[in-house]
Amino acid sequence: MQRITMDDSSKKGFTIATNVLAWLAFVTVFLLFELNAPEGRSFHISGFLLLLALIFQYYSFYFFFTPKFFLKRKYLWFGLSVIGCLVLVAFFSEFAVEQIKPERLDQLRGQGELRRPMRPRSVLNPMHFVVVLLSGITILISVIARTASHLASQDKRRKESENKQLATELNMLKNQVSPHFFFNTLNT
Repeated sequence: MQRITMDDSSKKGFTIATNVLAWLAFVTVFLLFELNAPEGRSFHISGFLLLLALIFQYYSFYFFFTPKFFLKRKYLWFGLSVIGCLVLVAFFSEFAVEQIKPERLDQLRGQGELRRPMRPRSVLNPMHFVVVLLSGITILISVIARTASHLASQDKRRKESENKQLATELNMLKNQVSPHFFFNTLNT
């Protein structure tokens, strides 16, 4: 059974293609939200900003939080960073959703009243739950991808070390056999 291996440039190309396809899937989800949005309410501004925030969150966890905390077994700091990021995303989603309400757009355009009637805010807004859920999924995918990459590189280094050790042992055995071979051929 032959094992297929990829060189470094192929791995980088595969990684880039995987990332592009994943973010295109996220864009598709936001486009579906856009198509299903009620009349007068558009998710394109907040969706685009949220997409940028999720991309930033993914790569910050992939390149910073996971290697610095999770892989070094500093789970408390990693958990605090996850909770902090989820709270920031929840506040960001509140701001973004508030900015795209039709009343707010009228205010920004100068067509509506400067004051709008105060209404009680719902703490359990379904949109915020979806945003926090997407954020959690993004963090989870980032941690899984980075951990898998780390384990693969550790396995590769371990195999290279074993191969190097076997090659050294083989050379040592060859050097032990060579003098005896020469001595035996000279004696005959």
